[in-house]
Amino acid sequence: MKTNAQKILLWLYPPSVGKIRWVSVTDLKTLVPALTESGQRSLLLYLQRKRSLELNGDRARITDLGMTLLRAEFDIFSRVEDWNRSWSIICFLKAPASDPSFRYLRKLLLASGAGQLTRAVYLYPGKLKAKVGDTLLTLYQENVLVLESDKWLFGDERIVANQLFALKDQQSALSGISREVDQLLSLKKRGKISIGQLKIKIFTVFDRLLPILGNDLGIAEYYYDDGLSSLSLLSLLKELLD
Repeated sequence: MKTNAQKILLWLYPPSVGKIRWVSVTDLKTLVPALTESGQRSLLLYLQRKRSLELNGDRARITDLGMTLLRAEFDIFSRVEDWNRSWSIICFLKAPASDPSFRYLRKLLLASGAGQLTRAVYLYPGKLKAKVGDTLLTLYQENVLVLESDKWLFGDERIVANQLFALKDQQSALSGISREVDQLLSLKKRGKISIGQLKIKIFTVFDRLLPILGNDLGIAEYYYDDGLSSLSLLSLLKELLD
């Protein structure tokens, strides 16, 4: 899914299960200012044809299919709901002739969010993505070993998780965004900012939050007690305009 489509669907995603969130089409177009007016309209119609969103006059909402597609793209949606502190451990054995250095598999694992413990061992929170599992079965059936474990017997789990998944850097970035959200909330409460200015600033912050959402595995909250998560900040940004 392309970035502009992700932005539209993320902004439409409801804050809680079962709640329908209708949003102004004008606001959705403001989310993608790099597109022309016709480009913005084409994007919304394309998502409607793909049944990812529903248009009703000057309002739009995400569909069940749209939410399913987002969950497939962003690990944090499923991880927050169902991670039971188990890990998948991927061990390379003998490289196949088709990928003599496991180069393709390394690239796939890293792109899927796995952390590299050693050159031949990777760690991933929870079950592997379907795409990774299918690739292992198709191309690496006799070349890779996958284990699952929910026990950390030796070593500091928090330190290892921080190193593998850059959780400290992620939380630092979220902390900065959180301060900006608080400032915008204060300006809105005191009537010190117009709606137009507020929208521009909110969508600017959203643009910086988007790549964090894309890389967020949804596990930082288990190692940090600051209450910060990319999903909670996304909800706060939406609330500023609701």
